[in-house]
Amino acid sequence: MPPLTIIREATPTDAAPISAIILAALWGSNTADYPPGIIEEIAPSFAPDRLVDLMAMRRTWIAESAGAIVGTASLQGDGVRTVFVLPAAQAGRIGVSLMRQVETFARGRQIASLTVPSSITAVNFYRKLGYVVLRDQYWRNVRTILMRKDL
Repeated sequence: MPPLTIIREATPTDAAPISAIILAALWGSNTADYPPGIIEEIAPSFAPDRLVDLMAMRRTWIAESAGAIVGTASLQGDGVRTVFVLPAAQAGRIGVSLMRQVETFARGRQIASLTVPSSITAVNFYRKLGYVVLRDQYWRNVRTILMRKDL
């Protein structure tokens, strides 16, 4: 039986393990769709001190399994942000649990729809959750796909 996954709100003391998860996911999963130079360019955006600043503007959740943080997701306004799961845990539905938390919270705030700037790597994950592609968008020279789901 797999260990129980707990979703809880993140605190600033979680910033370092969240950063490690994001970097592991970027280097372990996203390199299939983005060259190393792109990963190197965006990685500093997810340093612990930057995440603490972002957490002050967002609701951020983490997934814990067997006492370790294995995933994260955030909501800022009607935008889903920084959804990452450790590569070794990506098949365990942790991302789905995090997204359910985000969507439940948004519904409780009467948010009618959510958008997410998906990496190329995660488009099919969001599609399976009911998100539809709106358009390509670029942050610096990094292509993401803006997706939306009506709640």
